[in-house]
Amino acid sequence: MQTAKKDIQPIDTSTEVSPEEKTFLVRGNRQIPIFAECASKYSLFFRYKEKRNFSLSDEPVNLLIRNNGQSIELGPCRILPGPDLNGYHGRLVFLWDVYDIQSLLKNQKVVKLQSVLNDLPLVLARKNKIRPSFKEYTTNLCYDLSVYQKTFDELDLQYKDEPEEIKRLVQKAILDSQSEKFLQFFQKTVDELIQEVADFSEEEHQTHGFYFRKQVWNHILCGPLMRRPNLKPRGYAGDSEMMSMVYRNAYEG
Repeated sequence: MQTAKKDIQPIDTSTEVSPEEKTFLVRGNRQIPIFAECASKYSLFFRYKEKRNFSLSDEPVNLLIRNNGQSIELGPCRILPGPDLNGYHGRLVFLWDVYDIQSLLKNQKVVKLQSVLNDLPLVLARKNKIRPSFKEYTTNLCYDLSVYQKTFDELDLQYKDEPEEIKRLVQKAILDSQSEKFLQFFQKTVDELIQEVADFSEEEHQTHGFYFRKQVWNHILCGPLMRRPNLKPRGYAGDSEMMSMVYRNAYEG
């Protein structure tokens, strides 16, 4: 099943759900068969197979798919009219539980967007296993990093409209005069962290590492040298972009 393109005229039915799959729109006791095709990841185009159809109103409908003796009904959905339907009768979007249409029509797999929220209670409960001293350390570190970030960002704004050469020299002056102080602060926090986790078990390292990463994640993303290895898959070797940043040995971000 391929995603519908805006310039398709006339309708290419080769990518539609086959009639054997018996796809219906359902409202109350009425079931009307349709052809369906992905419009986007979370919406689908449809056209009625018969002259029967539902009036365009705010009353929701459900999507019913029957295939190989099995059936699933999802909804509620809203029918969206509009000029960009590529010849279809409407566009369907979920109103409550939102499902991945591409996965549903192409792979016959039901994937709900909000399913990740089911894990929230477990994730939130992880903080109950964190040592109070580690929580205090992390809270203080996040506060200090936020103050540093806000201060340096405000300094950058003061000279952002200067000519490039002046901007470079002003930035260098700030770095030359302040970087040593910041590096001393940062090394102090690293030393404190090493001391804090010295007697952790393997399980505590995992639990506290997860907690710590969640707390400082936004700060990690601020620095290109830290952001890239954290976003790249583990085990990735020989990253040319990382090597380029190392060789440039310049201010990044």
